[in-house]
Amino acid sequence: MITMNSSNNNYYLNQDVKLQYIPPLFCSDDPYYQNKRFFLKYYNWFLKKENQNFEELNESMIIDSFTNSPGIVFELTQNCNLCCTYCESNKHFFQNKKKSESTMDSALAFSFLEKYKKKYYIKRRNSEFYISFYGGEPLLEWDLLREIVSYSKKIFSKNTQFHITTNGLLLENKIEYLVDNNFIIRISIDGNKIQNANRIFPDKGESFEVLSNILEIIKIKFPLFFNDNISFQSVITKYNSNIDELNAYFKRKYDKETYPLQLSLTNLKEEYIDKFENDLQQEVLFDLNVEKRRYELNKDSFWERNPSLRYFYNRYFIDESINEKFYSPYYNSGTCIPFSRKIFINANGSIFPCEKSNLLKPLGSCSINSLNINFNSILNSFSSDIQNFEKGCEKCSKVMFCNSCIYLSNNCIRKDEITTSFLNTIESII
Repeated sequence: MITMNSSNNNYYLNQDVKLQYIPPLFCSDDPYYQNKRFFLKYYNWFLKKENQNFEELNESMIIDSFTNSPGIVFELTQNCNLCCTYCESNKHFFQNKKKSESTMDSALAFSFLEKYKKKYYIKRRNSEFYISFYGGEPLLEWDLLREIVSYSKKIFSKNTQFHITTNGLLLENKIEYLVDNNFIIRISIDGNKIQNANRIFPDKGESFEVLSNILEIIKIKFPLFFNDNISFQSVITKYNSNIDELNAYFKRKYDKETYPLQLSLTNLKEEYIDKFENDLQQEVLFDLNVEKRRYELNKDSFWERNPSLRYFYNRYFIDESINEKFYSPYYNSGTCIPFSRKIFINANGSIFPCEKSNLLKPLGSCSINSLNINFNSILNSFSSDIQNFEKGCEKCSKVMFCNSCIYLSNNCIRKDEITTSFLNTIESII
C-alpha cells in the first residue's frame, strides 16, 4: 500500500488525480470500507476501465531483443559474506543449487561471450553495451571478475562498459582496479544503522559500520569517481519504509539518493510468504505533494531519476505524462519483452530475462560447448503465461500501467484474493 501524508500528519487523497487501482481491502464487507467506496464513487474518484486491445508479440521481436540487449549480467557466485534476512540465498527460498555449482566457471563465461558475439553481437544496431557482475557477492570471485573483464576487452568494442552490484564490504582493496576500468558500482545498503538492520553477517553481527568506513575512504580517495560512478539501492522493509527519511540520510551523508527496491517474494517458498509479509513488508510512506512539486520542476527527467516513485505513484493514480512514456502495447502486465533490458546468466549457466526471474523457469542455457536457446519456445511460453494473467487483469483498471511480471512469482494479486466477490466489487465500483 502507499500512504500520502501532509506536514501535520493528516492522511488524504490528492484531488488532482483519480484512483485507478482497487486494493483488496477496499472490497471487504467492513462497514468502514463500504462507506469509503460509496463516498469515493459518489464523488467520481474512480477511473472507469476501458477495454484494451493488445498487439501480438512475435518470435522475431524476441530475437531482436536478445541481439540488441543493452547488456549481459553474470552471476559470478551464489555465495555471499552477508546473511541478509530477506535474501534469496537463505532457507526461505527455492534454491535447487548444489554447492559445486555455486560459482561460475570462467570457461562457461568465455563460451557465452564468444558464441553471443559470433551469432548476435555482430548484428547489433545499438553500439552501447555493458557487462555486469552480480551475486551472491561478486567480489568474492575477484580473479574470475578480472578474467571476464580482460576477455571482454579483447572481443568487444571499446564502448563496452562494466557494472557491478555489490554489498561493498570488499571494496577497500579492490577499488583502484574498478576505478581504472571505469566501473559503474551499485552498492546495496538500506540506510542508517537502524534502517540497515536486515543486512547482517552470518554470525548475526551488523554490517553498517564496516561499510560506512569503507565508503568514507573511497569518498576521500576518489571523490570524482564516488560522485559519478557510485549509486545506492535499498530494499524497503519495516525499518526504512519512509522514503523521505531514507533519502534524507543518503543526501546528508553522500549527497545522493537511493534506489528503493520492493521486498522480493520471488522464489519464496509458499509456507514463508505470510511470515515475510508480516515481519518485513511495510507500507511505503512518502509525501506525494513534495514529489509532485519536484516533478513539475523537471518532468522530462523526474521518472528516470526516481523510477521507484513512478511505481508507487502509478500503482494508484493516473498520470498521462507517465503513461505515454512507459506504456507497452504488447501485453497486459508489466513484463518486458524478454531480454530487452538485459540477459542474465546464473552461476551454473541457466539464462533468464533478468536477475529477479523465477529460478524454476530458465529461458535457455549455456555450457562450455554450446548455447541453447529456443526463441519459439520462449514465445509460446510467454503467450501462455500472459493468457493466465487475464482472469485477474480483465477487470483491473490498473492493467495499462501494471508493474507485475510473468517471470516473477508471487508479485501480483495473490490467487486466493482473486475471488468472484472481489472481482464483482471492483466491477461495481468502476
